[in-house]
Amino acid sequence: MNKALLRSKLKAMGVHLLCSLLVALSVGYIVFFWWYPYPFGFASGGLQLFLLVTGVDLVLGPMLTMVAFDPHKRKVLMVGDFIVIGVLQLCALVYGVNAVSDSRPVAVVFEMSRFRAIRAGDLSLEELKKASSGLGELSWTGPKLIGTRVLTHKEEQDALFIALEGRDIGMRPEFWSPYEKEQARIKDIAKKVDLLIERYPDAKSELEQIAAKAGVKLQNIGFFPVLSKQGIFTLLINKENGAFVGYILLDGSL
Repeated sequence: MNKALLRSKLKAMGVHLLCSLLVALSVGYIVFFWWYPYPFGFASGGLQLFLLVTGVDLVLGPMLTMVAFDPHKRKVLMVGDFIVIGVLQLCALVYGVNAVSDSRPVAVVFEMSRFRAIRAGDLSLEELKKASSGLGELSWTGPKLIGTRVLTHKEEQDALFIALEGRDIGMRPEFWSPYEKEQARIKDIAKKVDLLIERYPDAKSELEQIAAKAGVKLQNIGFFPVLSKQGIFTLLINKENGAFVGYILLDGSL
């Protein structure tokens, strides 16, 4: 291969790489900042697949362009090659985005002594129809904070058996209730932040910053563990009124 042909191939590959990178960054912005706000990039498994597919996409497309590009080839043939390459890239990107969409967190639901991060793919349309008004629509801008209503004695018994099958009450929209409606009950159950500091003394300064940002005294912070597919982190609330304060990447299952 002569140097002139190699330079033209590298130039074509560079242009394709730049275009692919711009598309990946645009989609990545939506994924990382809208669908998976902190700390849910850690909490759901879809991001790893997105990064893998995007990485392959960024390498595969430009490399195929380098192989296919030839300034001496008939334009109609070259356009056909680029269309095929573009379609392959688009299919890979759509597959990755669809997988990330199914794994995006849509709710963080109260489960008596803890919360659970719920992914879009965890819920069926039939189940969502059972949710109270306004709670059955899946969020595209980060998860909603949702409470659960007080269960009847029979519902509690049934829920125990269904939980053994892997579907706890947080995964059952018929039990969902607006968080604001359940705040008073939730704040009384929250553990005191002192327990978290006792276990993670090095995290005290971070907790102070979160409390200060929310305008809450550190001693008034309560917490719950949040179960997710990738592990456990911690949700912080104001123990005086139950209002949401923030998240911190600590295992709060004390």
